Amino acid sequence: MVAGLVFVPLLIHALGTARFGFLSLVWVLIGYFSLFDLGLSRALTQRVATLGAHHDSARLRTAVATGMALICGLALASIPLLLVAKPLLLGDLIHTSADLAAEASAAFPWLVFGVPIVIAAAGVRGVLEGQHRFAAVNLVRTPAGILMFAAPWAATRIAPSLEAVTAAVFAVRLVQLFGFTALAWPLLREAMSRATFDRAEVRLLFGFGLWMTVSNIVGPVLVYLDRFAISHFGSLSDVAFYSTPFDLIARLLFVSTAVSGVMFPVLSAAIAQHPADVPRLVRQNYLLLFGLIAPVVLIVIVLAKPALTLWVGAAFAEKSAPVLQILSVGILLNSLTTVPFSVLQAMRRADLTAKIHLAELPAYLVLLAVLVQRFGIVGAAMAWLLRVMVDLALITWTARRLQARQRSGG
Repeated sequence: MVAGLVFVPLLIHALGTARFGFLSLVWVLIGYFSLFDLGLSRALTQRVATLGAHHDSARLRTAVATGMALICGLALASIPLLLVAKPLLLGDLIHTSADLAAEASAAFPWLVFGVPIVIAAAGVRGVLEGQHRFAAVNLVRTPAGILMFAAPWAATRIAPSLEAVTAAVFAVRLVQLFGFTALAWPLLREAMSRATFDRAEVRLLFGFGLWMTVSNIVGPVLVYLDRFAISHFGSLSDVAFYSTPFDLIARLLFVSTAVSGVMFPVLSAAIAQHPADVPRLVRQNYLLLFGLIAPVVLIVIVLAKPALTLWVGAAFAEKSAPVLQILSVGILLNSLTTVPFSVLQAMRRADLTAKIHLAELPAYLVLLAVLVQRFGIVGAAMAWLLRVMVDLALITWTARRLQARQRSGG
């Protein structure tokens, strides 16, 4: 968050609003296309946590070897698919002006080759989190998160072009992969040397992972579709006015990401060994998230316009402040949703979260199109807030119902 506060104004100044709008979409896409792992990284976390709770080291090695082989294969398969999709991505999804079209085309290969790096890194991170090695994960993620802002800015010192900043994002993702791999290397090396590819593990991982893939596809669409709607109905400059406050307040999600990152393998182990502990864990995490995030959101709502004026200037703040106020409430609700979401997935019911997201998508598409055309970027923020309110209600109700059925033996 601090890196964003420092480097976003510098990036906007160096690139201009249109190029910065493209960069914000690159940040979204290079992470979004990690969906090509078909949910296996999350499935691997659940599997490693469960087998660790049972102290089944032999099966653990087999699960890791099988899961990482599948993930690396899918990472390589993503490259030709993205190359074929270039006309769709740069023609229909990202609208660039004529003077930026050549730069966007030159930047595209860096985007393509960044995706398999992200997929492989997610798999290795899944292994680390399944072992509850959260300090190790953050040892890599923290500097990488800073570099996601600092490296593109450093690239603008050499060439303020879309190719340079996208190449910088690729380099950061590559360093992140090396870092995760180095920390997980003892288990990875043991798994590769002593275990074999196991068909039973393939079925277990894909049984969980394929439903995760639906959520991985639809979930980020629900989160980031607003930017592409703004690009379609407005301009890349409008994307910058919207994405800048969004990316700023979304940094608060590091709290829910941290909590849910710990909660998911802990819940998986608790469900396997001590199911009576689950309600207590859920209550603790709701209270923790609300207590940490709600006060910050209140401050943001009150100080949005003066803070943005000080940060990026009065003209930018005039357009972005209402967006920041609306989105901050949505971020709080979205953070709370991670609790029932983790419960369902720890119970191996990723199918339920996926079905909820599928049900939300068409209604959100209509709502977003109507509100963006009528109210511009403020309409996009309103649509996103309404969507996360519905999402929290549906996933909470589903998780509670499933837990009640399991307690009653249904």
